[in-house]
Amino acid sequence: AGFDVSVIEMSEQCCRYLSEREGIRTICSDRAVEALAELPTASAVALWHVLEHLPNPAEVLAAIAGRLEPGGILAVGVPNPRSLQFRMMKGRWAHLDAPRHLSLIPAEALEAKGRELGLRVVESTTNDPEGLEFNQLGWASALRSRPSDGPTSPLVGNAALAICAALAPLERTGQRGTASTLLLRKEA
Repeated sequence: AGFDVSVIEMSEQCCRYLSEREGIRTICSDRAVEALAELPTASAVALWHVLEHLPNPAEVLAAIAGRLEPGGILAVGVPNPRSLQFRMMKGRWAHLDAPRHLSLIPAEALEAKGRELGLRVVESTTNDPEGLEFNQLGWASALRSRPSDGPTSPLVGNAALAICAALAPLERTGQRGTASTLLLRKEA
């Protein structure tokens, strides 16, 4: 799409793949704030289900805000701890994925932090295409005997689809979907 892409990733295997197979500049590091300092300013930054894995999400957001060009966009996807699924499933919710998920950050907290950093909320939703997929994934995960089990069987997948359809009037309103997507723009 015309972007010059750089990636920060902690997996050496993933970095090797991105660099060698896809030709993407990678910084192999688990220290995002320091790695961001190595990069030039950016017109767009995507954190797609990343923040919940970081020990210092507020510091990373501040570092990104410092690297975004005026008018630049930060796209963030995170699990939604205010979701209907979390309220209903509690400990069986798929996004309670300790020790991989270190924190669950409500969209309102991300919006407030963004404003503090000079980022204006352009969009905040739980109904984007990926968010809707996460709704189905969450119900499928809850139907398994162990949520961390492997691929979903057709029976479980169909049952999850039925639950999604039945609960869509609730889950698709009031920011109650299982994943939040935010777009924030750096003020000029």
